[in-house]
Amino acid sequence: MPVAVLCHAAADTSLARTLAQHIAATTPFATERHVLEDGETLLDCFDRGADATLLIASPHSVPARPDRTLWQPLVDCDASIAIFEAQPSRVPAIVPQKKLVTGDSRRLRQWLLSLLAAEPRVVGVPDEYPLDDAGDFERVIGIDASGRSLHGVVGDLAWRLNLSLPFPLERNLAALRAHCERHCYLVIVAGGEPLDLGPLTAVRTTPHRIPPLPPETLVAAPADHSSLAAMERSFRATGHPILGQRAVTLAIGLQRHAEALEFLDLLRPHASLSRWIEHESGWIRELWGEGFRVPADSLHQGVQTAFSF
Repeated sequence: MPVAVLCHAAADTSLARTLAQHIAATTPFATERHVLEDGETLLDCFDRGADATLLIASPHSVPARPDRTLWQPLVDCDASIAIFEAQPSRVPAIVPQKKLVTGDSRRLRQWLLSLLAAEPRVVGVPDEYPLDDAGDFERVIGIDASGRSLHGVVGDLAWRLNLSLPFPLERNLAALRAHCERHCYLVIVAGGEPLDLGPLTAVRTTPHRIPPLPPETLVAAPADHSSLAAMERSFRATGHPILGQRAVTLAIGLQRHAEALEFLDLLRPHASLSRWIEHESGWIRELWGEGFRVPADSLHQGVQTAFSF
């Protein structure tokens, strides 16, 4: 867990506690406080070795006649140090505005989350979607859920967050929520239901929907996560068995086994695939430790994974 150190004068303890509570409630940061000792000022606290250092500036913590040259280290330091001006405090103009989070709790939160933000900060969100608060989150992630199941939505979100979740849906959901509880994300679910991802991650829904592609257009689709979403949508719309087999193979290759098992269940009405379905289902369940025995003769059945329409 990242740590933010709040440096302040003893007279500003009440404010420091309030800010620490705000940080703990709205960001993934834990907080520590450093109370200035006699003769110490904020100029002595530039380097606390923390993930973030917040200098609470007030007449109690800033020299009455600060030497501008003494503030140069703050000007030159990296983005992990900022000043919260509790009241007019004689901070010289040499300090750039980007290092000031003056009396604004939202600006404070945005600064802290910017230190955790990954690039690109916004992924998978349609250009036409109104998004004017991206700075309030570490990342903004768009997931297209139209024509798809919860298995696919969870798989896509795990992919966007660089998480490996090759387990049953319930276990994947628990791991995903545990991760999101430690982060401030905004997840935009298009054409689907909202998810509960913990108190720090916000989830919004939009009716935006993508129609399924005709199966023949997926012949040359690359073997990646985006293609799996398109295959699932088209397979559910058409029920085409070859498309279903391709989706199973791709899901397994991407370590998205819960989705592969769901596709296999949807293919069960096709009797000609029964042995292959039992084999693929069996080893997935065996991988999960469910003690399922793979049928010995299931590999003798040929499976078509090339398209022919």
